[in-house]
Amino acid sequence: MTIGAADTQISGDELPVDHLADTAEAKQIEGRSLGQIAWARLKKDKVAVVSAIVILIIIGVALFAPLIVKINGFPPDQFNKVDADGNPLLNTRDGGIPIGGLGAGISTEHWLGVEPQNGRDVFSRLIYGTRVSLLVALGGTILAVVIGTVIGMASGYFRGWIDTVLSRLMDIMLSFPTLLFIMALTPVIADRGQDLFGIPDDNKLRMGVLMFVLGFFGWAYLARIVRGQTLSLREREFVEAARSLGAGPNYVIFKQILPNMIPTLLVYTTLLLPTYITAEAALSFLGVGIKEPTSSWGRMISDASDWIESNPLYLFFPGMALFITVLAFNLLGDSVRDALDPRAGRS
Repeated sequence: MTIGAADTQISGDELPVDHLADTAEAKQIEGRSLGQIAWARLKKDKVAVVSAIVILIIIGVALFAPLIVKINGFPPDQFNKVDADGNPLLNTRDGGIPIGGLGAGISTEHWLGVEPQNGRDVFSRLIYGTRVSLLVALGGTILAVVIGTVIGMASGYFRGWIDTVLSRLMDIMLSFPTLLFIMALTPVIADRGQDLFGIPDDNKLRMGVLMFVLGFFGWAYLARIVRGQTLSLREREFVEAARSLGAGPNYVIFKQILPNMIPTLLVYTTLLLPTYITAEAALSFLGVGIKEPTSSWGRMISDASDWIESNPLYLFFPGMALFITVLAFNLLGDSVRDALDPRAGRS
C-alpha cells in the first residue's frame, strides 16, 4: 500500500482499511449457546461461586471421610473414656457429662468435643454424617428425576389416553401425605427385606429404603413440569421437521426434546437435593431413618436434644452443618435457575 500526499492508492490484492476493521469486529462477535451464556453468568455471580465452593468442600469431606477421620485418630463409633494421658473424659458422677472444653470435652485431641455418656468423637461422627446425608439425598434425587422425566415426557408427547392415565397417576401421587407414608413404610420395608431376603436390618438397608421411598414419592412434581415442557416442545418447528423426515418417537424424544429439557432438569435437581437432605435428617430425628451406631446429622440432632439444656454445642455442630449445606444448595439452585433463564439479559 502506497500512501500519497493527497489520497491513498490501494493495490489489487489489498483490502480497504474499513473492511479489515469490519472483519476484525466480526471475529469478536460470536454466537454463544445458552450453556455458554449461563456459565458466563454463573462465573460473575459471587453467591453462586461461593455456594459452589462450599458444596465442593462438603462433597470432598464426604468422599474422603475415612482419610480425614484417620488424621483425627478417633473412629466415629469408638467409645472414649480417657484421653491420651489417661485422664477421664467423662464425669461419671454427673451423668457422663464431658469434662472441660466448654462442657463438651473440646481439646486438641477432640476438636469438637465428645458425646455424653459414651465419649464418641463429635468431629468424626459429623464427618461420616456428611457421607450418609449426601448419599441418601443423591440417590433419592436421581430416582425421582429419572421417574419424573420418563413419565412426564411420555405423558406430554403421546397425549391421548396415555396422557390421561399418567396425569391421573400424578394427581394420585401428589395427593398422598408423603411424610406420613414415608414414616410408615420405611420400617416396614426394612423389616420385610430382612424377613424375605435374609438382608440384615442394618443401616445400609435403611439407606437404600430411604433412597427408594424419597425418590418414589418425589417424582410427581417434576413429571408435571416435564409434561408441560414436552407439550410445548413437541409443537416446535425442529420437532415437526424431524417427524416429517420420518423420525420415530424414540429419536424425537431422546434427540430433540430431552436435550432441550436439560436446563429444567438441572435446576430442579439442584433444588431437590437440599430438600432430601433435610428429609433424611428429619426422618432420622424421628427415629425411622438411620439408626445407631451409624452417624447421620439427623441422628446426631436427635441425640443432642436430650442434652440441649446442659450444653447446646451438641446440637449446634450438626445443626450448623445441615444449615450450611442446605443453604449452599438452595443458593446455587437459585443462581442456576437465573443463569438459565432465557428472558434475562445476555449482556
